[in-house]
Amino acid sequence: MRKLKEINYRQGALRFSLPSDWTEEYGKESGGTFFEQAPDSGTLRLSVVVLNTKGKTDSDALERFLKTRPEARTKGAQISKELNGNVVLQFIQRVNENGDDMSIIWWFVASGAFEDHIQIAMFSFSLLNINLQKEQNKEDILLLDQELRKTQFVKLPTPVKQN
Repeated sequence: MRKLKEINYRQGALRFSLPSDWTEEYGKESGGTFFEQAPDSGTLRLSVVVLNTKGKTDSDALERFLKTRPEARTKGAQISKELNGNVVLQFIQRVNENGDDMSIIWWFVASGAFEDHIQIAMFSFSLLNINLQKEQNKEDILLLDQELRKTQFVKLPTPVKQN
């Protein structure tokens, strides 16, 4: 079993675990990038959005919201409710970049931040198709699937309503 480290993204706005030997890079505007310093390995990217929903943010509402996303209609896309309250849309996107066939595995991890708002952590793990069947990459994908579903979100305080 690989040793993991906890990532406290944006001063703990959300927390998740990755292999301890992965490199972390953060941009002021671009989110996070995580990768193993090894040839043929993949790259995990993260961006987070907070959306005003004007309604409930329980797991049923999160599931309904994710079903409206165009990505939910991708062949093989799956939506699941996790035990921690997260709702996850997971799918694979096939692309060609500069002549290289690639796969991008996506996890949209949604959580109710507070009434009327949804937080979505959008994780993407990209790698060349020729490297998909390498044992380490298969193990990384399984580990990411397990760990990203358990992402912990900071619950934002309920705003004080003005009279």
